[in-house]
Amino acid sequence: MNSLSHLTPDELAMLLEGDMAHSDAALLAGELQEPLLNLLQRSDRVTLEAEVDNHRLRFPLTLHPTAEGAIEPHLAPPAIEELHGNHPRPWRLHEKIDLWAGPFRWQVLDLSEQGMLVDTGGFEPNPQHPLSALLCLTESRPLPLLGQWVRLARPPCGWALQFHMHESDQTALQQWLFERHQQNLRDKAPH
Repeated sequence: MNSLSHLTPDELAMLLEGDMAHSDAALLAGELQEPLLNLLQRSDRVTLEAEVDNHRLRFPLTLHPTAEGAIEPHLAPPAIEELHGNHPRPWRLHEKIDLWAGPFRWQVLDLSEQGMLVDTGGFEPNPQHPLSALLCLTESRPLPLLGQWVRLARPPCGWALQFHMHESDQTALQQWLFERHQQNLRDKAPH
């Protein structure tokens, strides 16, 4: 699976939830003023940000020239934040997911791109020891992770685990979370 998705100007406009003016269409079709185009192509990071239903989605955006000289935007899966309260925090999916670590098979109670709440079934993890595990996502390959137990969380009863993954696995997780996030938004939309 390719982690970057090609967007046409119309698809990008749909993502931004608005009709594009002709000048916006020209801009997305690669008709940027030369200084701006050069700046964007040299940038270390360009991000498309959208706020929907008290969530902020930040899509890493790369611009690639075509053989015809136009610029094609490519978006990677977004980082998703909840905007409730005083400080944004990573969006968490509340869906039971298996976490396998050696002989242990635990349930993840909620999951974000950086951490999770794990029902350890009475097992008391040692925060001093890192955890090597497999995150078993529905309809996806298991993703290896290296985590650190952070604290006992109440309620619900479980342990908070921070983790990191190889970049390609992190991208796969972000894509999976984005798909679940979009499904949650569709499920909440009035019919």
